[in-house]
Amino acid sequence: MDEGYTYQEPVKPVFGPIPAGDYDFAVTSVNPIYRSKPNNNLVLPVVLAVGPDKTPVYDNPSAGVGKNGPYDNIAGFLKAIGKNPKPGERPNLSATNLVGARGAARIKIEIAQEGKLAGQEVNKVHYYLWEDNKKAGDPLPPDVPRSRPGDGKAIIPPPPAARGEPRDIPF
Repeated sequence: MDEGYTYQEPVKPVFGPIPAGDYDFAVTSVNPIYRSKPNNNLVLPVVLAVGPDKTPVYDNPSAGVGKNGPYDNIAGFLKAIGKNPKPGERPNLSATNLVGARGAARIKIEIAQEGKLAGQEVNKVHYYLWEDNKKAGDPLPPDVPRSRPGDGKAIIPPPPAARGEPRDIPF
């Protein structure tokens, strides 16, 4: 019995990096926190499922002292996913707390410098987005669709707030 099913040609998967732009994401994995050498900076390795295709993007938000002084990229990550505590409080950086959280980020493309993808284009988080900084440096309005070359399909939906969707739905 066919149950009303009609065959359609399958869509050929697209491999490689997604175009640069602003995307929604979900945290899919949090690896153990560690201290980098030689600066002893705190690093929080995460894997994000980015955009409607859930493209995996690896990021290592960190906090510490760099060549330009103190910095904190973990704070931006936590604020983007709504898991930031009040200033001065210690955040819950456990995988149990972070996996499944949703947020938005500006994604860029760069050439991998090491590992098995060295020399190839990969996606990286340029910075995380939250309500206060979503318009900062955005070259296109959020309602302008961006698409993959050749297929004409828009891949970046408007931000969740513009769609009236909550961001705290469990994964």
